[in-house]
Amino acid sequence: MTKSSDIIIEASNITRTFAEGGLKTEVIKGIDFTLSQNEKVAIIGSSGSGKTTLLQMLAGLDQPTSGKVSLHGQDFARMSESKRGKMRNEHMGFVYQFHFLLPELTALENAMLPLRVRRAAPGFAEAEAKEILDKVGLSSRIHHKPSELSGGERQRVAIARALITKPSCVLADEPTGNLDDHAAQQVFDLMLTLNEEMNTGLLVVTHDMKRAQQMDRQYQLVEGHFQNHDEA
Repeated sequence: MTKSSDIIIEASNITRTFAEGGLKTEVIKGIDFTLSQNEKVAIIGSSGSGKTTLLQMLAGLDQPTSGKVSLHGQDFARMSESKRGKMRNEHMGFVYQFHFLLPELTALENAMLPLRVRRAAPGFAEAEAKEILDKVGLSSRIHHKPSELSGGERQRVAIARALITKPSCVLADEPTGNLDDHAAQQVFDLMLTLNEEMNTGLLVVTHDMKRAQQMDRQYQLVEGHFQNHDEA
């Protein structure tokens, strides 16, 4: 049984409606969701099912039309934009299908970025980046720029960047969608290992059932609603 103190993200009856030219489209229709410490959850859905819209609301990057999303018990809607940004930087790490590394920076410099945003001392940020890059198996590649790394290595740098702040949770949007099957499995296994080692919550949005089945819980998003795959 999950204790309330273990809950990182909680969504209560959230909806999201988009209005354009007098036409309203309800993409998310009354979803409840929790992500707890050390938990691994997958949200599965076909292209256009609203997975990314839902993830953005759970991350506080978009506001629900109705309902509430909380991070460590604090309602995103009641925060200023700067407070939401601060909470995300402190408690969330993000991994996307495309790595979004800065091409002019080395792996080390890219991994350091979240701590530099926090105005951490350069020496501290560098030491932390070297440690996390070692965890993802890139200690010999820290001075390489993204163009000098393979697709899997670039995604490992992105994972290191997401984890350097020791966040409460990692939110990943199709994190292996741009990799071949072998590299995808290596990257996904790494994410699961680090989830255990660092005691984070892990939420992965994917269309890949093979990866989703490695998670503790799987939800399928169909027509704006959840179908819970592990309900007995």
